Amino acid sequence: MKVEDLVGEKLNHWVAKAEGLVLGKWLEEDTWYKQPSKREYIICKAKHWEPSSVWAQGGPIIDRERIKVDPGGAEWTASMSRDNCVQYIHVGETALIAAMRCFVASRYGDEVP
Repeated sequence: MKVEDLVGEKLNHWVAKAEGLVLGKWLEEDTWYKQPSKREYIICKAKHWEPSSVWAQGGPIIDRERIKVDPGGAEWTASMSRDNCVQYIHVGETALIAAMRCFVASRYGDEVP
């Protein structure tokens, strides 16, 4: 599937994978969590993991990855640079959707399985 077509739950799923999260069970509910090392930290129940629509989840990714978002008419544009060269540019109906598409593309390219 093309990253530019990811929305909603599918986009959130690929953001989780790009973040290194694993989907598993916690108290009988699907939960995204970090791979255990010394301790296992639960991140969020899957139905509440929505970085493409919740700023408290997507915002830190934008800050950490230095994703630039710009309004542009009916759609937002998001871009990331590597080695002083813009490498990933994606658009979306909102700043978060555009930014999360950009983030996923930076990890997996323009298509995901």
